[in-house]
Amino acid sequence: MDAFYEGVVAVDSDGLVTHFNQSAERLFGAKKENVIGKDAGEIFPALPLFEVLQEGKGFNSREVLFNFGGRRLHLLSTARPIKVDNSPIAGVVATFRDFKETQRLAYEIMSTQEMVDFEDLIGVSKSFARVKSKAVKKSAGNLTILLIGESGTGKEVFARAIHASGPYGHKPFVSINCGAIPENLLETELFGYDEGAFPGARRGGKQGKFELADGGTIFLDEIGNLSLYLQAKILRYLQDGRIERVGGGRLIPVDVRVIAATNNDLQEMVRKNLFRDELYYRLSVIPLEIPPLRERPQDIPLLLDFYMKRFSKLLGKDIRGFSDEAMKACVKYYWPGNVRELVYTVEYAINLEENQLISLESLTPEIREGTRKKTRSGLAGDGRLLQLAQLEKEAIAAALDRFGWNDEGKIKAALALGISRATIYRKVQKYGLKQA
Repeated sequence: MDAFYEGVVAVDSDGLVTHFNQSAERLFGAKKENVIGKDAGEIFPALPLFEVLQEGKGFNSREVLFNFGGRRLHLLSTARPIKVDNSPIAGVVATFRDFKETQRLAYEIMSTQEMVDFEDLIGVSKSFARVKSKAVKKSAGNLTILLIGESGTGKEVFARAIHASGPYGHKPFVSINCGAIPENLLETELFGYDEGAFPGARRGGKQGKFELADGGTIFLDEIGNLSLYLQAKILRYLQDGRIERVGGGRLIPVDVRVIAATNNDLQEMVRKNLFRDELYYRLSVIPLEIPPLRERPQDIPLLLDFYMKRFSKLLGKDIRGFSDEAMKACVKYYWPGNVRELVYTVEYAINLEENQLISLESLTPEIREGTRKKTRSGLAGDGRLLQLAQLEKEAIAAALDRFGWNDEGKIKAALALGISRATIYRKVQKYGLKQA
């Protein structure tokens, strides 16, 4: 029983605890020796064990919230009565899982296993319809595609739809975020390695993402983060259709459609010798620029409704829509995080909302307070011209919001603004800039 990942609690017909495994100890924060033989009604009064004992009926995946040991526990429980033929109930066995972990796994499965086609790309605005139409036309071939857009605009969803609608749709779709993996590991993730390539290398070697995607599509997200060395290896594949594993001496033929994505200005990076020009020209045979959410406000109600229904079902809530006040606030909001932020906002609201309509009070603080980031138009709210120092301050803050406030984000922001790394650190300190 200790091998179970789920917490397992069993009681006999008198309600005394007979089993309490290691996962239960972890979930409840209680030691086995302090629970076994004790009255479950006294230790765990909120658990629905006695309901099963009395009625003889079990249940599946019931949400359970209660206080225990000074903590607020949020669990998902399944319980069954213990019966032998027609004899009286001998006890109850129940399993418990952390609700947040279960929720995370559900989202993970939803995002990685789900087939996506162009019908799933939601939007009626002209700018969105234009790029969607172009993507539909170009999906039929096998040419490399470059998706350009701010973080959170849905580049991977576009990539999945292009893959599903094209000649590679029945084969694997393999995604890798080039900005999320350390440089020293990224090469082996992309190209694999042969046995003996380095100390600790797996016997027989390991396939990389390119080999795993053979016959299908590889999606290279944040390709602007690749080093010049790895850019050269990607370029080599695009030129002759073969890859070389780390520590290997042979070229392996692979048939993969490459879809790349970036939120960087690759042309500017080429000018600054940070991105290989030949790779850029190879990738941008078909460029598709996905508009940010703030440029397609008529799509916001459609997206809100779609994700409201999705999360309501996933979280077992009876949410029917948004109040007029909440909807107006969402449509007016600037959405710096684009569709990704909208998805998180809907999830946040549904978790909080107890009525059938999502109210303004259930939205995130940024939306409730009417936070709307200023554009770099050079004008204040009343039409007055802003001073250069104020424009500089806002430009740096906007760049950091886009690329991140950590060291890596500051380097990217400096690059985008055409200033040095030292300058951006000095300006951040000068203006006292902090992440909102």
